[in-house]
Amino acid sequence: MNISLEYRLSQKEFKESLMICHQVFGLMRGYFYYRIMGILSFISAVASFILGIVPMDFGSFILSLYLLMMGFFLMPQVQSAIYTKRVFKHYPFLGEPVQVSIDDNLFTYKNSVSKAEHTWQTIRGVAESDAIFVVMHPTNVYYVLPKKAFANQGNRI
Repeated sequence: MNISLEYRLSQKEFKESLMICHQVFGLMRGYFYYRIMGILSFISAVASFILGIVPMDFGSFILSLYLLMMGFFLMPQVQSAIYTKRVFKHYPFLGEPVQVSIDDNLFTYKNSVSKAEHTWQTIRGVAESDAIFVVMHPTNVYYVLPKKAFANQGNRI
């Protein structure tokens, strides 16, 4: 098997890769408590607004708004959307062309700023969604391969 791909990664594919890495590979575990706190904050703010659990004096109103905003921004979907826009803004090379070569022994990834070659024995795992493959290296580096790149190149897997 010898496959050569060339593609550009979209923000949507990058965002999807974050969710896959979180779900499949267990990355971003350090934010677990923040997510729980965000969800609880969101619930408590909604309860204070709608159910009137907290007396609505000015201090409680400000606290409820703060909890609502904190809950909103700490939810995983909002985090990944904000993170994706920030990463693409600070690292514009992520949207530039990528060349990937895959054969029986080696996985090679090259973009405008780096080149990586890995034997398949060093690959931690491969996950997929409807739109992308994510190849994970043990150093928590992951490579995103859009499935459309396979179709566009006419390659056989």
